[in-house]
Amino acid sequence: MHDDVACIRCGLALVADFAVTHWPLSGEPAWAADVPRWDQMDAVSTGIADGWSSLYGAKAGCLAPDADAFVLASRAASGVADLAFARRGAFSPQRFVATLPSVILAPVMMMTGWRGPLFCVQQGESTLSRGLSEAAWLIKSGAARSVGVVNAVCETVPSGELVRARFLWLGKSGLTGRPA
Repeated sequence: MHDDVACIRCGLALVADFAVTHWPLSGEPAWAADVPRWDQMDAVSTGIADGWSSLYGAKAGCLAPDADAFVLASRAASGVADLAFARRGAFSPQRFVATLPSVILAPVMMMTGWRGPLFCVQQGESTLSRGLSEAAWLIKSGAARSVGVVNAVCETVPSGELVRARFLWLGKSGLTGRPA
């Protein structure tokens, strides 16, 4: 069953926004001042931060979403960055940004000033469906009114990585959590 159909059937509204980022970035991003060591971020973290900035803005503190929680639905979590770091000889923790799956969303949290529960789901090909299911459960159980689900997929291209970031806003009618 398609994810948005499943959400509609369980009585929840779903709105999705999409952004595509090429990594590595060609210059300093608009959000660089809010994210220390932005130039050391991996493709997924960069794609999510740049996608958020292009869709919703990058000024710190002004766009804190009203979502009660976020679910990061990431196929490989920090596994790709962990492996690359290990293959380079684990030369310095300063050159390594993704030590936990939740770190992937840290740049967005720094940009927006958002604080709250963050859940991580890694389920291979079914990651997005599982993330949406977790978000729906949080809402149906009364633990949250609205939940943001963030998902990103990387594709290798000749000049680097192409990151497709998805920002899904799940809630009861009205979707109070989505940034304006």
